[in-house]
Amino acid sequence: MICTAAVGTTNVVGYWGGSVSVKCEYDTQYSNRPKYFCQSQQGNCNQKIQTNIKNKWVTNGRYSLFDNGTHYFIVEISGLAPSDAGSYMCGVTVRGGQSVQTEIDLEVKNGIIISGSPPLKTVYVGDALNITCPYLDIHTHAAKYLCKAYRRVGCDYRVSARADRTWVHSEKVSLYDDREERVFTAVLNTLRTFDRGSYWCGVETNWEHGAEDGYKALIRVTQLTVLGTRPTTTVTLPPGTLPHTPGPTVPMTTSSSRPLQVTTAPSTAQPRGPVTAFTKLLPPSTKTATTHHSTTQTEASTKTASTHHSTTQTEGRRFDIHYYYIKLLYCIYIIFK
Repeated sequence: MICTAAVGTTNVVGYWGGSVSVKCEYDTQYSNRPKYFCQSQQGNCNQKIQTNIKNKWVTNGRYSLFDNGTHYFIVEISGLAPSDAGSYMCGVTVRGGQSVQTEIDLEVKNGIIISGSPPLKTVYVGDALNITCPYLDIHTHAAKYLCKAYRRVGCDYRVSARADRTWVHSEKVSLYDDREERVFTAVLNTLRTFDRGSYWCGVETNWEHGAEDGYKALIRVTQLTVLGTRPTTTVTLPPGTLPHTPGPTVPMTTSSSRPLQVTTAPSTAQPRGPVTAFTKLLPPSTKTATTHHSTTQTEASTKTASTHHSTTQTEGRRFDIHYYYIKLLYCIYIIFK
C-alpha cells in the first residue's frame, strides 16, 4: 500500500471499554473517491475499513465509517482496549496509490473503565436518574455530554457542559461539570418508557469548531430500563397475629340518654343518721340481722364497682329501697314501744 504525506496529526485519548470518533479531512476533489482507515505497523498500513458509500454508517467489526460527502469523514473505534493504542492513517483512494490525509495517534487509558457488564439502572415512569462519570485530567477543559445510542454506532446529544460548576439544562437532561473533582454529572428528568436504552457520557475536544484535531471519546455506558408500574409493598404477618385496628369511640351514656353517673363503693364505716340510732335501739338479734344486711349491701356495692354501668345504677336503686324499708321499721318500733 502506497502512502503519501499526511496533512495533519490528531492526538486522541480514549477510555478502556469506551470508544473514540475522529475526523479525517480530505480535499474536496476526492469527494467521490473511496475512503479508508488503516493502522500503521512496521512501515505498513493494515486496512481496518474502506467504503465509497456516502451519508450512511458502514461497519467492519469494531470500526465504523461515515462519509458526509463534503470535506471530511468520521471513523469510530468501539470497545477500546490498551492494545488499540498506536498510529492510524485515514485517507482517500486515488489512482496509482493512496493519498493519506490525516494521521491519528491513539492512546488508551485504563484507569477509569472497569471491565465487565455495564451498569444497569431500573427506574419507574416519572422518576429521575443521576449518572456520574469521572474523567481524565487531560479532558478537564473539554465539553462534556450525555448521549443516547439509537444505533450500533453514533450517539446523539443536543446539549453539552462547557463551563465549570455551571448547570446546563435541556428538556430531558441537566448537566454539571465539576472540574476540580473531575466528575461529570448528568440528570435524566421525568423518564418515560420510551427513554429506555443505552446512555453514554463522553467528552468532546474541538469537534464543533471545524478543527482538524477534533475528536470525541465515550467514557462509560449505562443501560437504562424504565418500568411503567411501581410495585406495592405487602406485609405478611406471622400466623395467629392480628393487625391492630383502633375501635370506635363509644360515648358513656345510659339507655335513658342521661350522662353516666359513676357510683363508687360505699365505705365500710357504720352508717350515719337515723340508721345509726335505729341500730343502737334494736335487740341483739335484730342488730345481727341489721349488721348482716349492711354487710350484704357492702358486698353488693363492691361487686357493682366491677360490673357494667347499667348494673351499677340498678344496685344503687336497690340500696335506696332497703334504706327506706329500714326507716319504716324504725318508725313502727317507736310507735309500738
